[in-house]
Amino acid sequence: MAFVVLVATVATAALPSAEVHGDTGANRALIGRAGNAEDNRVRLACLKQLQKVPNLDESLKDDLDRLVAEIDRWIHARNVPHCGGQIK
Repeated sequence: MAFVVLVATVATAALPSAEVHGDTGANRALIGRAGNAEDNRVRLACLKQLQKVPNLDESLKDDLDRLVAEIDRWIHARNVPHCGGQIK
């Protein structure tokens, strides 16, 4: 649950300070869908779709790259590092 809250917070926090080019309404909708998704596979798909939008602000692109990598690892890893230990 904490991971979901972290992703939603980071995804929505990155948007106000970032200049998002293109169709901002569609971009904001993707961020909203990712932040509110109950399934991490849906969240990952939304963020990957947002990564394909041309001319995104560099800081938003960096945040997206980190989020996509972490969510992908969370979904597909057998062992997820947590608080200095491993969760299996």
